[in-house]
Amino acid sequence: MLYEMVTGKTPFRGDYDQAIIYQAINAEPEPVQSLRPDTPADLQSIIAKAMQKDPQKRYQSAEEIKSDLMRLKGGYGPATTAPSGFRLPARKRQKFIRIAGVSVTLIVMLAVAAIVFFSRRPAAIDSVALLPFTNATGDSTLEYLSDGLTETLINKFSQLPHLHVIARTTAFSYKGKDQDPRKVGHDLDVRAVLTGKIVQRGNLLTVQADLVDALDGTQIWGERYSRELSDILALQEEIGGQISDRLRLRLSGEEQQRLTKSYTQNAEAYQLYLKGRYWSERLTEEGFRKSVEYFNQAIEKDPSYALAYSGLADTYYWASNSYLPPRETMERARRAAMQALERDSLLAEAHLSLAFVKMGYDFDWSGTETQLRRAIELNPGFAWAHFWLGRYLTLQGRYEEGIAELKRAKQLDPLSPFICLEQGFPALFMRRYDDVIQNARATIEMYPSFAFAHFVLGDQYVLKREYATAVAEYQSALRLDNSPVFLAGLGQAYAAAGETGKANSILRDLSMGTYPPPYRIALVYAAMRNKDQVLRWLQRAYDDRNDELIWLKNDPRLDPYRSEPRFMKLIKKLGLEK
Repeated sequence: MLYEMVTGKTPFRGDYDQAIIYQAINAEPEPVQSLRPDTPADLQSIIAKAMQKDPQKRYQSAEEIKSDLMRLKGGYGPATTAPSGFRLPARKRQKFIRIAGVSVTLIVMLAVAAIVFFSRRPAAIDSVALLPFTNATGDSTLEYLSDGLTETLINKFSQLPHLHVIARTTAFSYKGKDQDPRKVGHDLDVRAVLTGKIVQRGNLLTVQADLVDALDGTQIWGERYSRELSDILALQEEIGGQISDRLRLRLSGEEQQRLTKSYTQNAEAYQLYLKGRYWSERLTEEGFRKSVEYFNQAIEKDPSYALAYSGLADTYYWASNSYLPPRETMERARRAAMQALERDSLLAEAHLSLAFVKMGYDFDWSGTETQLRRAIELNPGFAWAHFWLGRYLTLQGRYEEGIAELKRAKQLDPLSPFICLEQGFPALFMRRYDDVIQNARATIEMYPSFAFAHFVLGDQYVLKREYATAVAEYQSALRLDNSPVFLAGLGQAYAAAGETGKANSILRDLSMGTYPPPYRIALVYAAMRNKDQVLRWLQRAYDDRNDELIWLKNDPRLDPYRSEPRFMKLIKKLGLEK
């Protein structure tokens, strides 16, 4: 305040409170002398000391600054001699006496006010659900924009360690549904809920955002923005700043930097990236090809765009084993992940992308764990990093650690079908098949069209030797998703039930596909008790770097072959002998 009284300007400025706080923590104000050259040096020194970044170098009490200001005013008292450095020229003394006198009073008042303010200031909101913005334009081709803006905000806020942010999958489960903030808050156990909608007309983008207190349904904040589409980057940063301010977050300088960080300054590249993410979420062959195209276009627009490289890496990983052989896709995934990290070593998503390669292609177990833990360190709210760390630890036989990470993933993303289903994953390796079934049934109850849950049920019923039920579950999975992995599961059930003809027919169909899944074919032969073919196809899986080999150490379906020298050799090659 003394700075403002002398110069007529505030020392730190910004468009919103968090920006001002960031300036106060990290920037130096414009020197008083440059704004008011006639300011006495002693007054400049007092102001500078009051604004020191280091608390130890600032005034330690109101009495200290009062004392210096009183000396500057000339109020030394009869027994006190003013230090020579505090004498003002006579003609300027009276001018600054008024400032100093008023300042002493104000300082005392401000000290009291600060105590009252901070003691009564409402606590920061510690949990929030950012629901998907509604595409109110009526043009389905713009879904990428409404979805992408939401996902960007979720990713930004999930990096803050003291804020619980509901992850993308759960947040997007409310897309197209009635979004009563109080019900959402109750269901997800969050204090605040963000809703919004976008409308695009030509190059004009209109965004309405509303932050609601989930306890009573009152509006915390609402704002309507109209911007050119080319200003979308600045717009999402502005919205993020407003949300942070209204949540009353107290952020460190590092946390503020995370929140305001922009991964590209190119609006076209950003939109292409959003389109890539939109199509990659489809998990289809068409989605794979379109997402690769959009990510590459984003990179062409901005070769430094780390997020686009990470998105490209993830897309190649998910295409592996489904649409293209791993040796074709995974090297591309590795290259893209490394390019992402070269451009931004602090990008959590890129560390997860590299972990996929290290686990499912290199079989580098320590490297996998290092990358997963680094991703979590950089983004504590990254649900998928916790998910994959939980899966990794379980596969390594570290069940308690794995269960803890899987539970954390579910806390962050409670409505993700994959994360819900994965909660039963450790029970499989403990041979508790009924527990796996119970969890899969609960997941299907929530998501009846979730094909992978039916596939997991099929696997469990094969292990329980309830083959008719297994066949029915595999068929349900195939009706929902014509995956070669699911087809191999059906072949396994037929083989285990003694229906060798049907099993062989499926094996022929698989051999004519884009990429026959070698690990799953080995399981079909395991059900036929054909040892040579089992070991042959497991070796093929190793040669192909098929990522399902991560199951090899604990898969109960392969228990009869663990004493075979070729099997033991393969376990050693994979580094799974411990």
